[in-house]
Amino acid sequence: MAADPGAPWRAAALALVAGATGVWLLDFPVAPVALGLGLLAAACVVAWRPVLIWLLVPAALPLLDWAPWSGRLFFDEFDALLALLTAVAWWRSPPAHRSPPDRLLQLALLAVAASYALGTVRALLPWPGVSPDAFANLLGPFNALRVGRGAAWALLLWALARRQQDAGLDIYRPFGGGLVLGLLGTVLFILWERAAFSHWADFSDGYRVAGPFSAMHTGGAYVEAFLVCTLPFLVSRMLPPAPWWRMALGGPLLGGGIYALAVTFSRSGYAALALGLVVVLTMAPRQRGHRLSRWLGGAALAGLAAAVAAPVMLGSFAQSRLATIHQDLGTREAHWARAYKLMDADTTTRLLGMGVGRFPAVDLLNSPPDTRSGSYRLVAGQGRHHLQLGSGQPLYLEQLVSIEPHRRYRLQLRLRGGAPDAALTVQLCEKWLLSSAICAGTTVAAGSTGPGWTDLERWIDPGEVGAGGDFGSVSQGLPRTVKLSFSLAGPAVVDLASIQLSAPDGRALLQNGDFSQGMDHWFFTSDAHLAWHAKMLPLALLFDQGLLGLLAMTGLLGLGLVRAGRAAWQGDGRAVPVFAALLSLAVVGVVDTLIDNPRFLMLWLLLCCFAAGLQPPAASRRGA
Repeated sequence: MAADPGAPWRAAALALVAGATGVWLLDFPVAPVALGLGLLAAACVVAWRPVLIWLLVPAALPLLDWAPWSGRLFFDEFDALLALLTAVAWWRSPPAHRSPPDRLLQLALLAVAASYALGTVRALLPWPGVSPDAFANLLGPFNALRVGRGAAWALLLWALARRQQDAGLDIYRPFGGGLVLGLLGTVLFILWERAAFSHWADFSDGYRVAGPFSAMHTGGAYVEAFLVCTLPFLVSRMLPPAPWWRMALGGPLLGGGIYALAVTFSRSGYAALALGLVVVLTMAPRQRGHRLSRWLGGAALAGLAAAVAAPVMLGSFAQSRLATIHQDLGTREAHWARAYKLMDADTTTRLLGMGVGRFPAVDLLNSPPDTRSGSYRLVAGQGRHHLQLGSGQPLYLEQLVSIEPHRRYRLQLRLRGGAPDAALTVQLCEKWLLSSAICAGTTVAAGSTGPGWTDLERWIDPGEVGAGGDFGSVSQGLPRTVKLSFSLAGPAVVDLASIQLSAPDGRALLQNGDFSQGMDHWFFTSDAHLAWHAKMLPLALLFDQGLLGLLAMTGLLGLGLVRAGRAAWQGDGRAVPVFAALLSLAVVGVVDTLIDNPRFLMLWLLLCCFAAGLQPPAASRRGA
């Protein structure tokens, strides 16, 4: 066997990545030993079977998301997994005979890569300098690196995929399996969330699930996007001639997935799922053999989906959502028009955009105080950091805590107030991401503290906070997560140097309360969802990357849809769920952004690549 001249370089790259991951783990704020052991186990699996990277990465996308605990918004635990597994897979992937290049796909990917590179450079010029929160704040120019890394991971992973395909490995099957595993974890999480904060059968209270996706902290459609993307892969695996055990295991998961999507109460999610299921159930029978059984199986699965969705859809909250489509569309159209007007009018901006990830900052700078989102930033001074809060629609800085109900907790603050009517509200709330159940807290008149630093002390009696949810009238519900959160009210700026919460026995319940470790352990949520998203995928691309970026992404999407649709129509079983998932994501993208989060940008681009990589057998033999 001929020696592989690239093997030493891949081994050196793996050693470098492994060392860097180990150093990064030393500073990770949440369970670094457990995370390190998990990463090591995943790396061993990929070293054993390199193609299993396509099982682990999609499964981890929704589940390895610790931002609400760690506070890390830029390079996080999922990035560490991607870096380590990609390096291991490159090192262990078998030598491959290079097939003739797919020039059209290469050109499309080159255009997308160039667009993101230019958009990132535009966001970082002129060079802003590195502030204390440069990599902990979505309102800064370095947000371009946070978003853009999703594109970088997708392109690197697709290069790995091509190498493995050239070596004769099937990447489509484990990729679909990984998405189904991710769906399973997401459904289980949503079932907990509904049981803890609402009720599985209460479809009138208006509680909308966020799932395990920390990206939902500023609103968005991430949870429904993941569900509509993964359900076609599940359904396609359940159709005949699937073995009986797959139907037995997949049936409850399908019902759970339909229920999970239904309780998002997302109208675009409903439309996207309907389209995805129609595509799968009509195209799957075109595969050779078992056509009648596929039609019958598809009809049975469609009946199951309808039976699960009907009670939710007929509930009062879903009906109210459907009744206000026209009104909400008017609000969304006004937002789109305003977002377009926020762009500079010069030709360069029209062609290249305002810069990747710049929409939240531009919106903040151009919005009046009563409509913009609140803000925060870390400020360095006198050898230590303090947090500066800006006014606007409520923005909550939060940390998960463990408390007991009906016990008084001591709150200590060190702050410097602004205007006389500035008020800092500190609460203990039963909350996961977006909606609070019950809260108890206090409000501090921050403007009355004077121009210097002032130490204040308050006591908080949480009452029933921390007692758990009421799961119906028979038994207690599942435990609810509890957060300490603080937010600013009033047209002012307030500086916060320290916040501490102590138990009755004196134990400190907050970590990094003096912000000496940056924003570690602190996470934020916002009520002003429109301030963070353009709320339309084409408009978001135009805003960030201009007309050239929009054309580049449209070209890649169009290539993927054409090739996957053609392959599905010709009976290629791999193509059916990929085509359905990509169509479903595109439907959600009509009214939401999706790709302003790196994980979902990576997923979007990978699906486009998986779709565009599908070729008819004759073309594949020619290497097209």
